[in-house]
Parts: sequence; structure tokens; C-alpha cells
Amino acid sequence: MRHCFINLVLGLLLSVGSGLTGKAQPIMEIDSLERVLAQAQDTTRVRTLFRLALMYQYSEPATAMQYIETSLSLAKMLQDDQGIGDGLLTRGRLKRGLGNYDEALEDITTSLSIYETIPDSSQMANALNDISIVYAMSGNDDKALEYFEETLRIFRSIGNSKGESQALNNIGIMHESAGRIAIAQDYLIRSLEIKIARKDTIDISRSYHNLGNITQKMGDLETALAYYQKAEELFRSTNDKYGLAGNLNAIAEFYYQKDKFQKARAHATEGLRVAQEIESPQLIKNASKTLVDISEKLRNYSAAFRYLQIHTAAKDSLFNENQASHLAELKAKFDNEKQASEIAMLKKDQQLQEAHIKRQELIEYVLIIGIFLLSLLLGIFIYAYRVNRRQKRLLSIQNREIQQQQHTLQELNRTKDRLFSIISHDIKGPLNTLQGFVALLSQQIDGMTLQEMKEMSTRISDSLGNLHQLLENLLTWSLSQLRQQRTTPECFSIHALAQNIVQLYEPTATEKKITILNRADREIEAWADRNAVHTVLRNLLANSIKFSHAHTTIEVRAKVQNEEVMVSVTDQGTGIDPEVVAKLFSLDKKTSGTGTANEQGSGFGLILCQELVKKNKGHLWVESEKGKGSTFTFTLPLAQYTSVREQKQAASLDESLAVKV
Repeated sequence: MRHCFINLVLGLLLSVGSGLTGKAQPIMEIDSLERVLAQAQDTTRVRTLFRLALMYQYSEPATAMQYIETSLSLAKMLQDDQGIGDGLLTRGRLKRGLGNYDEALEDITTSLSIYETIPDSSQMANALNDISIVYAMSGNDDKALEYFEETLRIFRSIGNSKGESQALNNIGIMHESAGRIAIAQDYLIRSLEIKIARKDTIDISRSYHNLGNITQKMGDLETALAYYQKAEELFRSTNDKYGLAGNLNAIAEFYYQKDKFQKARAHATEGLRVAQEIESPQLIKNASKTLVDISEKLRNYSAAFRYLQIHTAAKDSLFNENQASHLAELKAKFDNEKQASEIAMLKKDQQLQEAHIKRQELIEYVLIIGIFLLSLLLGIFIYAYRVNRRQKRLLSIQNREIQQQQHTLQELNRTKDRLFSIISHDIKGPLNTLQGFVALLSQQIDGMTLQEMKEMSTRISDSLGNLHQLLENLLTWSLSQLRQQRTTPECFSIHALAQNIVQLYEPTATEKKITILNRADREIEAWADRNAVHTVLRNLLANSIKFSHAHTTIEVRAKVQNEEVMVSVTDQGTGIDPEVVAKLFSLDKKTSGTGTANEQGSGFGLILCQELVKKNKGHLWVESEKGKGSTFTFTLPLAQYTSVREQKQAASLDESLAVKV
């Protein structure tokens, strides 16, 4: 039930809000800023709007967003780089609070580029700190910790104690998330000491909350409650609704562990109300999940169901597939740009070093002219030339290897992100369905008829079947990508293999009133990995059944053409749009659809088929017409032709050996 990332400290721009001790002071400052705004012009108006946005960011994020959008528009019109950077950074923070991680990362990385151009080291560190928070909140802990540590180095180098305290706090939370509790506690205490010395009330309240998390995990519940109560008092005094909502939920979890469910429910309910007031999906998700657990303990299942609906809606809004894909692209872009910048610095240092070496060689050359004979000078020059040429050759080889490695890493990153997307979104559907059916079955079984139970079990079986096929395809593909799956070619009959698969899917086809005909030539034998070809045919036939209409026919054919076996699966189904055909075999494009009986798929099976066919020295393609059906065809080496070719190669080798003897 613990959620740490909501407590990551926001690095405040300038010094607004750093010394607030009560509600009266910010109200007075807001009134003062609004009076200034009424007469402010140009960049002064930009700065005033920006400061007003900061005053509202924790208590009324919607109002803060309005101010920052106005400030940003005016800054762009005035071509005020500092104002644009500050506006983008603050807007990114507000979007992050709303769960829009991809848009947040885009705004913050843009602000970082602006600060690098100005330049502004302090704001560069602030932007990097906020980028690290986005990485942490979207689950990339290792990369987040790396960037937080870099942020800490920058803040210390420029003497920014406020930024240093925030970076220490965030590093501590990363260690807490990784289970390194003692290390996390040390970082948080060091952070709190700096905040107390600076009298940063808002930051102190967050440190108390984080220390409450740590001490609760260490089993010291009474100390944890004391920390939470100190944090709550400060959150309420500064009207920090983000912090208050998270802290109320933490206290609710504390009472939940103590089996004081009524107190837990009261705190969690208030936490949910505050989270809904500021429209924070992350805080709503956490509070509603706590209320689900509490309601179940109190046997109030209707309330549990209601809170579960709120939890699911907040969870879905946080990280949908499009946002996940966009966020992954932005992360990769930021990482690549950062890596490119580091490589450029290394190249610059290398060029300076090479220039220094050349100057030294020139000086030596001039001195040697007056000391050594012409013959000795010529020898040294030839030697230096050869060494330099060898070094250039080695450097050229190393550069090519680095470029190749970078390309390989980028491809692996894209493959990994797409694979994670498939796993997180295509497996989630069947699992959620199964979970819902099982929960309904367990709760309503006494009131169900036999027919209803049969229907429920059939739907559970269908979901399990879809999940099993997807997992089997994922396992086969991942082994192929890791080069752990080797092809073992053998001679086998295509007709016999197809017949086995037809019998496997005949019940499914019969249920949809579809006829499957095995018209493969009985005499044709292929030379390939039997298991791989079985997987390919199984996926193609399953797809044909999925997208075929009732009372239609699916045909499996095999023939010999150009000394190859050509295997095809033809259906009379829905067909495929031409623009979709071009994307069918790309891992970067999601092309799955819904079958004629509302069957769900991931579109991953065709990618696996293409991979396996390539490994068996063949190729796969599709011919389709929308509304009239599709034909998927792949080729394999012909067993008879392969055998004859191997015999010729062996005979040629024998003749060569005989000549040598």
C-alpha cells in the first residue's frame, strides 16, 4: 500500500514560497502580486504571472495553470528566453501532477535546452531534477537515481543549498524504493538538516512525511505517526494540498496496519477528497486503493466496489498506451541527446589533446633539425608517420564500432519499449477479464444457475486460451531475440504437420461454423525446424479463424516453386486495408484488431512468424483485399533440393581432398 514517489520534492524556481509559515503570509503576498500585475508591463508582467502561478501550485493547481499559460504566451510574444524557460518548467511540473508524464517531460526537456543556451546553471539543475522525478514516477528508477546524483553534484558546485537538500531527499526516496532503508534514512536526515537551517517550511513538511515512511518500514510505528502528525500540521498551515493528500493517505495506512479501520477510513476519505479537489490522478489512485482495502476489512463490499471503480479510472488515466509510447520516445530522445552531448565533449577534449601533441611534435621537429643529421631526422619522421597512421586507423575502427554499438543499443531500446508495451497492455486485458470473472464467480456462485456457470467457465477458458497463446508467442520471440533459440532443420511432410494443426483448431472453427481444408500436397517435404514451422502455421491459421465469417472456408496449401516449398493459408474473412498491410510486420506499429466474434489479439503473432521464417531461410508476405479475405504465404527450403545440394558439396570436397593427396 506504500507509494513513495508522490513525495519527491519539487525544485522551486527562484525563492518563492521557501519561507512560508502560515496561510496569512501567502494571501498577503498574492494580494501584493495582483496589485503589481494590474500595472505591470512586458517582462515584469511575465515574472509577476509566473510568481502568482508558484503561489497557487500546491493549493489550486488549475489556477496556477491559468497563470502560467498566460505568462508563457506573453514571454513567447516578447521573445523572453528566461520567461519561456521558467514557464515551460513550471507547466511541466503541473502536468506531472496531473499524471501527463509525456507532456511534462517534453516541457521540462525543452526548458533545459533553453537554460543551456542562456546559460543558467541553477535552472539547468532544477530542470534536470524535475526530469529525474518524471523518470522515477514512470518507473525508471535506475535512470532517475543517476540523474538525481548528477543534479546533486551541480547544486553543490554552484553552492545552491536549497537544491542540494531537494536532491538529497530525492536520492533518499530512490534508495527507499530499492529497499535500501538505512541508506535512504541517512540521505533524508541530511536533507532535513539543511531545510531546518534554511527554515524552508514547505520542504520540511515533506521531509517529515518521508521520514514517517522510512520509520514505518523499519517497524517504529509510534515515531512514524509522530512524523506524519508534524507533517500534517505544516501541510495545513501552508495550504499544501498535494502534500496533505499524500500524508492523510499515509496516516490511513498507518491505522490500517494497527487494525484501527474507522480512523483509517476517516483519514483516507479526507485524503481522497483533497486529491479530487486538486485533480491529481496519482493521489486519487493511492487514496482510493487504501479505501478499497479498508472497505473490504469492514465488509462493506459496495463501498469497496465504488472505490475500486475510482481507483481503476485514475490508474487508466495516468498511463495509457499512447502516453507510454510517447513518453518512451521522449526518454530515448533525452538519453540520446545527453549521450551525444557527452560524446561531443569527449571529441572536443580529444581534438585539444591531438592539437597539443601536434604542437609538441612540431617543436621537437624544429629542434631536431639543428641537432641531428638529415638521415636520422628522416628516420624519425618516417617512424612518426607510421605511428600516426596506425593510430588513425585504430581510431577509425573504434569510431565505427562505437557507432555500430549505438545503433544496436537504440534498436534494443525500441524493441524493449515495444515489448513492455505489449506485455503491459495486451496481457492486462485477459488478466483483468479473468480477475473480474473469478471475483464475480466467487461472490455470486450461490445464486448462479448451472447454465450461467457454464457460460462463465467458457468465457474464462477463452481468456486463458488467448493469454496462453500470447505468452507462448512472447516466449518464443524473446528466445529468438536473445539468440538462445537455434533452428534444428529436419525433413518433414507439410501435409502431415498442417493436418495436426487443423485438428488442433477444428473445435474452434466448428464453433464459428468455419470449414478448414488441408490441400497441401502429400508428397512435398520441407527442410526446416519443425517446431518453428508448427508455430508459424498455428499463428496463421488462428488469425484466419479469428477474422473469418461463419459458413466460409479456410484452405491450407503447399506447392513446389523455384526449388522451394511455398505454403499458404487462405481465408474468406474481413481482409486488411492496404495501409495496415504495410505495418503488419513492424514491431513499432500496433496493428491488432477485433475478430468477427470480438476476439482480441496483440498483432504480435505475425512478427513472430516473420522472425521464425527468416531463421529458416524463407520469407513471409500477405495478399489481401478488404472484405474478400487474405492469403498469407511463406517459403521454406525444399528437402529434396537441399539434400542434393549437400551431396554435391560433399562430393566437391572429396574431389578437392583427392587432388591434394
